[in-house]
Amino acid sequence: MTAPVTSIAMLAVAAVSAAGAVGMLLAFVYGLGRSDANAAREEAIALAATRAELIRDLKARLKRSSTHARSSESRPLSWSSS
Repeated sequence: MTAPVTSIAMLAVAAVSAAGAVGMLLAFVYGLGRSDANAAREEAIALAATRAELIRDLKARLKRSSTHARSSESRPLSWSSS
């Protein structure tokens, strides 16, 4: 007994549809992984910018502190009596 052509065609369409659904699922999962990688990259860049800003701030503080220390050393001590 042979199956009618319509049931074979229906099975073929169902198989192609299932394969397409699996392909779309895999593409979706791959896209999620890529977006996570992009988010991690953006976070790393922002963190590097924050570190650079902190380093600039600390260097400026150190420069002001050393300038203040040098100017304090060059001034004579003045003793004031109360």
